[in-house]
Amino acid sequence: MRVVHLREQGAELRAEGERLVVATGGVIVQELRPPLLDRLVIHGAVHISAGALVRLLTSGADVVFLSAKGAYRGRLETPAATPVELKLRQALTVADPARRAAFARVIVRNKLHGQMRVLRALRTPLPREWVKAARALRVATSANEVAGCEGLASRAYFAALRPALGVGSDWTRRRRPPPDPVNALLSYVYMVALPVVQRAAATAGLDPYLGLLHTPGRGRPSLVLDLLEELRAPFCDFLVLRLLRAFGPSGWWEVGEGGVRLSSEARTAAVKALEERLLRRTFYAPAGRSLPWDEIIERQAGALARAIRTGKPGAYRPIATAERWEGRASG
Repeated sequence: MRVVHLREQGAELRAEGERLVVATGGVIVQELRPPLLDRLVIHGAVHISAGALVRLLTSGADVVFLSAKGAYRGRLETPAATPVELKLRQALTVADPARRAAFARVIVRNKLHGQMRVLRALRTPLPREWVKAARALRVATSANEVAGCEGLASRAYFAALRPALGVGSDWTRRRRPPPDPVNALLSYVYMVALPVVQRAAATAGLDPYLGLLHTPGRGRPSLVLDLLEELRAPFCDFLVLRLLRAFGPSGWWEVGEGGVRLSSEARTAAVKALEERLLRRTFYAPAGRSLPWDEIIERQAGALARAIRTGKPGAYRPIATAERWEGRASG
């Protein structure tokens, strides 16, 4: 799939003959051929001529509109680009226990792959319980069994992560309410990352509420949570480690009736750091080159969409970045 992002604010997309050109300040900086284009993603104030719109509609390319900050705005739909077939296949997959379990298994496999890469980057041995859970995952036959393997592996992963997080040997990952500042920071970063993943799911044409690992429920973006799973370790947890090192041991949280929560300054810093991280480039194995994280997330959503459309769960491969850790969180 060929995906092109237009990010330059004030740029113009116009038709010239059989091609589309992108111009900035009157200078052509890029050429596109609609028949070779699968998806065009417009970021913010990029001007599109009527002729360019006609070319895109005729070619059947999927055109997605985002704000300059990356919020999903909508899409230009044509009969060829409307994702009805994909959403139907997604619904049928969720309704079939065996197929749903197969997709749940690869979602957790990808998550465990990310955990493994983080621990290796930190030069931390894989815990024995984590290895046992990873082996059990290979033979899990139901979504419940898959979820059980995920829970066991994640507990072992966070236990191994304690030294890097700067917490004691009795620390455990707890979500609601967060009992300590590290748990509060982890939960906040996951929450802030969720809209980014939801945008990627919408861009790929997936139904955000029809989850494969997470059970669909009223108002719950279960499919978005599925996509978030493989990002927790390599994208979010790496960010949390860097934030902890920047924040220091105290002064960035407060205790309330609902548990520990981040200070306003810490929340602002976390959001800014996440936005900066989305633009940071890292090597992305499926593409064979470095890409910004926001494009990696979008490509992973597209990979899951193709796997659902073709009925081949194994086509949804792990992110497999080559990011390195440059120091300890507590140092």
